[in-house]
Amino acid sequence: DNIYYHKNNPGTKYFNFKYYVDKKGNVIFHERSPINPKSIYATSKVAADFLTLNYFDAYNIPAVVTRMFNNYGPRQNPRYITGTIITQALSRKNIELGYLDPMRDFCFVEDGVMGHLSAAVLGTAGDVYCYGQGKNITMLDWTKLILKIGEQKSYWKDRHIVSVRKRFRPGSSDVMCLKVGYDKLKNETGWKPSFTWEQGISRTIKWYAENKERWINRVDW
Repeated sequence: DNIYYHKNNPGTKYFNFKYYVDKKGNVIFHERSPINPKSIYATSKVAADFLTLNYFDAYNIPAVVTRMFNNYGPRQNPRYITGTIITQALSRKNIELGYLDPMRDFCFVEDGVMGHLSAAVLGTAGDVYCYGQGKNITMLDWTKLILKIGEQKSYWKDRHIVSVRKRFRPGSSDVMCLKVGYDKLKNETGWKPSFTWEQGISRTIKWYAENKERWINRVDW
């Protein structure tokens, strides 16, 4: 019911784009959600999506587009949010962050890789697939969860969260709420997250703690 065909070009599919919302009124992003990038980074990803689909349309290259939400895990650049929280906690008392209210849907790297492979091998060429954990959390609560797990495993103790203006994103480029629906990928390929946030965070902290020489010169705090 979300697909229609143009009367003058019956072989071409068009989609009705719309937002879905959960019971709390939060938008759930999926393959037919309107695209409205709010940063240069996001715009570059949308451009890559369209280039990929253009190559499929023009040359029938069997490509798919995957939109994975907020990847994290071992070996990630420590300037991403999860890495900067962990590396700061391993190094000092205060964890300096920007806005703490935005909500994100975090996907552990191994689940992310399996999502890419599932879409590539079992998905439909020329299609788009969104996926992530399927739930979201504020930056403040994500940080608290990381600090709690790290303290339980004796990596640190008595860490404090500080919001500092120098780490705010410029202008109105910060998206306040991201949450993904991965029903399409699950229905077509069987993919779903295998790692809980607690499991993913625990493995990520362990890697950063054991590989300080790999990240200490790459941090931005």
